[in-house]
Amino acid sequence: MPRSDSGNTIWQVRWKGNAGKSMNSAKHVVLLGKETHSQRKHVPAVLVLLVSLLFLAPASVAERVSTLQSFSQLSPDELSTTIVRVDYHGPQNESLSALLFTVNGKEVDWNRLRAVPGVEISNWEEQRRTRPSFTVTIDDMKRFIGAVRDTVVAKREEEPWLSLAVVGGKGRESRAFLGWVTRKKAGEFFILMRGALRADPKDITIMNGGANYEAMDALQSFGCALGLLPQEIPAKDVTNSVAVARRGLRFNYQEHRFECSVTLTNISNHAIRAPISLVVDLSPNISLANAHGRTCMTTPVGREFVTIPIPTEQFKSGQTVETILVFAGSEGEDIEFTTKVLATPGER
Repeated sequence: MPRSDSGNTIWQVRWKGNAGKSMNSAKHVVLLGKETHSQRKHVPAVLVLLVSLLFLAPASVAERVSTLQSFSQLSPDELSTTIVRVDYHGPQNESLSALLFTVNGKEVDWNRLRAVPGVEISNWEEQRRTRPSFTVTIDDMKRFIGAVRDTVVAKREEEPWLSLAVVGGKGRESRAFLGWVTRKKAGEFFILMRGALRADPKDITIMNGGANYEAMDALQSFGCALGLLPQEIPAKDVTNSVAVARRGLRFNYQEHRFECSVTLTNISNHAIRAPISLVVDLSPNISLANAHGRTCMTTPVGREFVTIPIPTEQFKSGQTVETILVFAGSEGEDIEFTTKVLATPGER
């Protein structure tokens, strides 16, 4: 209903959600100038036009997305704009953020994900997350789609453990897929995804520059939280066979962070099978900014680690390798840490 305010007419519009509840506080459309009988007749039509314009964009986005029966139907061109969301649907014992990854994307396009039929995204998640969990290359995305397609079903027949939402293309060409992974297939899905995205911390073939460490860190935490990491073969503790030497702490003024060079030397009289991971147990309020993941299958659990490139599959007796640790924390905090060394292609 209109009301008068200093000679102007203010129409109050209260927005309602699907359940009939108010979504926002009342909004107003102010018609300035002296009101005439002719203007009053056209006010309802103006309001209808304004409401239509406000809701046109979200509706048109949803209408433009076509649904695929398989995400392998995405074309090579669509892969360059693909967004993938992997969400957990099992027993809700703890809060777990969905995995989000894109091809060379800096921000999450929530409008495109919301347009996928059946995908539920909370306002809290949208407001809290502006960046993807990690980014991948087009080749990574191709490998991912080819690797996991047999573990994902399009029809939700039983209680799912994971959901997989994939949307590719833009504008009127957008195409989307929503699939499901059962508890029985979840472990296989995770292992295939991790391998396809170059994010397996025990894969020696990617440790000399080919690994996606951002993906490795995110997937290690996700898999550990859901119990998806293989439990048969944990990594071997070789701390007593490897000497760890630090070269002091320095501040990198260009990157605005503290760094420390660390040298590892095989002091045993036998070769140690790679990969070699340095586990760092830090003081409170300090984190390892360049961590490749956190321990899950070895003790203590939850410690950050980096996996160190080795030229060959063997860390030979007397051989030395070096890495840099990058620290993040509050200003004025003391950086103190102890280390542990893990080896062999076992789970960290």
